[in-house]
Amino acid sequence: MHKLLSFLGTRDYTPVYYTLNGKRSSKTSFFQRALLEFMRDDSPDEVIIFLTDQARKQNWKKLKEELEELGVKSKGVQISGIGREEELWKDFGRILECLDNGDEIDFDITYSFRYQPIMAMLVIHFASVVKDVQIRGIYYGNFEEKVGDEAPVLNLRNFVDMQEWITNVYAFVESGRAESLSKWVEEKKGLMSQSSLSPRVEAAEELVKKWNQLAENLQTCRGPKISRSAKEAQIALQQVRKEEPYPTFVPLYALFDDLENQLEKMAIGDDIEANLETVQWCIDHGLIQQAYTLLTEVVITAFCWAEGRNPIKKKKRGEITWHINKAIEVLKGQKSFDCFTPKQQDVIRRMLKHSELLIAYQRIADLRHDINHAGWRENSKEAGIFLKGLKENYLIIVNYIRQLRQEVKQV
Repeated sequence: MHKLLSFLGTRDYTPVYYTLNGKRSSKTSFFQRALLEFMRDDSPDEVIIFLTDQARKQNWKKLKEELEELGVKSKGVQISGIGREEELWKDFGRILECLDNGDEIDFDITYSFRYQPIMAMLVIHFASVVKDVQIRGIYYGNFEEKVGDEAPVLNLRNFVDMQEWITNVYAFVESGRAESLSKWVEEKKGLMSQSSLSPRVEAAEELVKKWNQLAENLQTCRGPKISRSAKEAQIALQQVRKEEPYPTFVPLYALFDDLENQLEKMAIGDDIEANLETVQWCIDHGLIQQAYTLLTEVVITAFCWAEGRNPIKKKKRGEITWHINKAIEVLKGQKSFDCFTPKQQDVIRRMLKHSELLIAYQRIADLRHDINHAGWRENSKEAGIFLKGLKENYLIIVNYIRQLRQEVKQV
């Protein structure tokens, strides 16, 4: 249902003409009448006026008469207007009770008093999450900026957009999941295309598309695709910034800066370095299983690279994994070199030069197996051990992989 929500004050309001999007209202003392005149082509199904006892005595009868001249019936809802915390929460509840699931809301805050605009914004945000309420507009009849007997009208809907952008971008920055942002852009596509202040819909959609692809590659451990995917997401983010969505979006740019810095590390173009940076990203975002998978596999990839084997080829990768495991057995005294062919011994001997890397790899691989088997094995670890294991071994593996690569380059 389309609803108009408004506050009524206690002052004697000077009659003026209001202007919005090239339209001019009749001369009126009450902004609610002007706003409803602007909405004639899309009138709300219900008009709800929030008022205190004093506002009811002072202005309610006069406002009702003006609205009835337009053929509009309105409902008055009592609020206290008292600045005590207990009463504030009661008023919050009274406003929220006027909203039903799926409502489309226009909110007029022209005559809201003191804390009421902040309360209105909180109700809007809360209702959009809990009741799936959609905000069409937030209006302010800017009497203070009148010229002669004409006053402009501000639609503050853009600030709701900014709040939702921040919420959804922050959700991706913190969790690495882009579903909520994707859903929001899809829902707001129509409104965004109608607003000259919004970024181009295409740029926003492309950003969400690339973020989704990156998130999927991270969540499913698509190691070879992460660097390119991060680069595409970075380019899409830069394109949205070029669109300059709303001059007031400076707070959002701080989140964009942080996100772009993270993307830049993963978009380095070197698959091994990109995967190492991705492991840190996964640790920071609580993707523990993904971090274990990527970290064990990047060690194998690094040894493939050192031995001149194609890490994508199943047979070649399997051979290197076998050699790593045998080198660990030799290192632990469980096998002797006599068990292997001269060619195998050469590979194992080269690997043993990086014994610290092999030991850290085994610790990580064992914990990874524990996760992948869902704890269904003897001596399974407690949940808190896994993040600790990552933090203890990650930097060791990073340092020794870089050392391994540097030595190979010098040969």
